[in-house]
Amino acid sequence: LAWLIGVFVLAGRMIRDWWRADQIIRGAVEPNAGLADFYRQLAGHSRAPRLRVSSEITSPAIAGWIRPVILIPSWMTTNEAPREHLLWSLRHELMHARRLDTLAGLVRRISEALLFFHPLVWWAGSRWERSVELACDRAVARSAEEAELYASQLYRILIEMRKQGERTPVPAMSMMKTEIGRRIHTLLDRPPRPARMLPIVGLIFVAATACVGLTYHQPLPAAS
Repeated sequence: LAWLIGVFVLAGRMIRDWWRADQIIRGAVEPNAGLADFYRQLAGHSRAPRLRVSSEITSPAIAGWIRPVILIPSWMTTNEAPREHLLWSLRHELMHARRLDTLAGLVRRISEALLFFHPLVWWAGSRWERSVELACDRAVARSAEEAELYASQLYRILIEMRKQGERTPVPAMSMMKTEIGRRIHTLLDRPPRPARMLPIVGLIFVAATACVGLTYHQPLPAAS
């Protein structure tokens, strides 16, 4: 009975967050023609998530578990906002969509609802959320120079959030100030390596794993 009560409570929180996100999406407006063309060129295909502009959020977000929508705060679409800052945000959110992170987030919420009594489930969920953001940052910024540019864009978002306050009511859509600071530190302290090194590292890892597997053998059972 206690387990059922916990599941119903957390399921109710999921429905509440979904409803709030849906209200924000419904209240968002379509981007202007220039921004829409810029987004289509950046996405590169017609099946990209819809783009909407909202005054209810202070930082870019992707919402919707099954059919995600990319939301951009209205302050980023003004003439004073550099187009480079918008570029990095859109690339980051598109990476979330390409990796199906919203669907993985739904699996995470269901797991937390069913196994709410296990502390490792909540620890794993928080670690997953942090790792997902850092993975998208790494995929977007592919060099030390790009990491510095992207870090400056995150810093601008942090400044705007301090000015306007975090008005986003949905936890899954909000970007915490502490997380932005951690991401900036990671980008500047450990910039991405050149992409040409990744296949070499991967081959070394595969070779090492194969060597371990070849040297390990299971003893045969003794004959009766």
